[in-house]
Amino acid sequence: MLQFFLLHFSRINPLRLRQQMRAMRWPQALLVVLEFARSETSDAELRYLADYLAAGFARVDPSERFFLDAERPASRIALRRMGRNLAAYARWGFIGQERPVADPVTKRAVGRYDARMRLQILNELIERRGALSLAD
Repeated sequence: MLQFFLLHFSRINPLRLRQQMRAMRWPQALLVVLEFARSETSDAELRYLADYLAAGFARVDPSERFFLDAERPASRIALRRMGRNLAAYARWGFIGQERPVADPVTKRAVGRYDARMRLQILNELIERRGALSLAD
């Protein structure tokens, strides 16, 4: 969906899409895709479209996992990922770390942690290692 929005957003009827979003169980899932699209482009029109489509929708509360088939609860991977969330998912009340591919040719993935999460990761690294060098 991310690749579709990046390539074809100008052909989308925003009003009709908003009407369809009102019928969706989780329209915020589509808004997550638009968050990733916003971070990948400098096109002002796509940003305006994303703002319009997001208007009036609240984040999911309480937060839910974006992907149902993620790691098993209480596994090592789950424990390592606990609390780590990409900004696009967190913005709309979801939990997820998976970075979507924006360009199918280069396989460039998009997504970033927000400032709070980056600070938490840094603190975890310092606790584990004791100190960090500039190269780290």
